[in-house]
Amino acid sequence: MRLCPLNMPTNYDEIAEQYKRSKQVAWRYYIEQYSLCELAGDMSGLSILDLACGDGHYTRVFKKMGASRVVGVDISAKMIELATTADKAERLGIEYLVGDARSVHFRGSFDMLLAAYLLNYARSVQDLLVMAKAIHQSLKPGGRFVTVNNNPNQDPRSFGNTRKYGFVKSADGELRNGTAIHYTFLQDGEEFVIENYYLDAAAHVSAFQEAGFSDVHWLSLIHISEPTRQAE
Repeated sequence: MRLCPLNMPTNYDEIAEQYKRSKQVAWRYYIEQYSLCELAGDMSGLSILDLACGDGHYTRVFKKMGASRVVGVDISAKMIELATTADKAERLGIEYLVGDARSVHFRGSFDMLLAAYLLNYARSVQDLLVMAKAIHQSLKPGGRFVTVNNNPNQDPRSFGNTRKYGFVKSADGELRNGTAIHYTFLQDGEEFVIENYYLDAAAHVSAFQEAGFSDVHWLSLIHISEPTRQAE
């Protein structure tokens, strides 16, 4: 295993508490978390690596879903501190490490890798390829990588439509590979900004295929349906 921190555009040490709170809004649970867990499927007895784990929200979810071993990695020492504190309170036995997803190599250690909003930190196609290779090398033969990511097909004209959900997006000019995307989160009377980068869907597929993945699919988010009312 090798962990080597690299520079990332957003300093999560400065916004760790705010970002942690941003995960408590309804759409995170009913759409994001539901989609990720449904796609991951049964985790019973599996070894799981959560890349860009943040405060450990999903590492705890995965452990409670029955994974035998869960490891969380994040570049932010403050995020890992929050995750470790939460794990001590729940005593789930999760392992946490400070490191960069582009240089983490566990050499075939995990049945599954999961990540929420990791790939959108790749600044270029080459950067994404480095990340994809690190992910592939960390999986056991036949292992899977499941992720939730920024939608590269979203029309920039709709970037402001999510204000009611607590965030808006903006782009530094025309969308092309490498364009900076800014997420402005609006909550509790304050704002904080996260910088990501745009890479089109074809770049993602190409990078992961070159890294060694045989099947690469883009899937739409799903959500928990409301219970159907029965006629009286």
